Amino acid sequence: MLSFLVLKDADFADLKRRMLTEKEISDGLFRTAPHNVTGICRKLLKAGCTLDGVPGFFVNRSGEWQLNVFRNSGYFCPVFSEGKIAGMQIRLRNPMDGCKYIWLSSADKDHGVSSGSPASFFGDPGSERVLVTEGILKSYITYCMIKDQNVSVIGVPGISAIHSIRKILQGHSH
Repeated sequence: MLSFLVLKDADFADLKRRMLTEKEISDGLFRTAPHNVTGICRKLLKAGCTLDGVPGFFVNRSGEWQLNVFRNSGYFCPVFSEGKIAGMQIRLRNPMDGCKYIWLSSADKDHGVSSGSPASFFGDPGSERVLVTEGILKSYITYCMIKDQNVSVIGVPGISAIHSIRKILQGHSH
């Protein structure tokens, strides 16, 4: 899906303000949430993608696949685990009820599923030093700032996901 999307200037500027370079922004696969929430699904289906069982996608009342994002909501922050995208948070342009980030999820919708709240891992799986931080975007920024120091970073999306640290560390132990 991300290959069909772009990062709008306002979202790019927000990431630059957070001290990321153009390369780091590109490598992080940040993209602006699409305005056309059914059009992106049509593109994906035409490209041969399966949407059933993928967090964030659901079948709407018209019987069409739809991506569960608010129009002009913000930008996607991919959550990386074992070199793959395990989920996505959306950094909201206009926080709702004090909430700056929401998960791309379609739980409780027709053919929808939850992504859960996976932790993110950046760095060398063999690294002997690991820094744990709260927040997916913060963990990526932290990694980018210290990547030359042979330190890996685990980003926990909140206190409720703290249990995932042990699992990640066990998967990366020597």
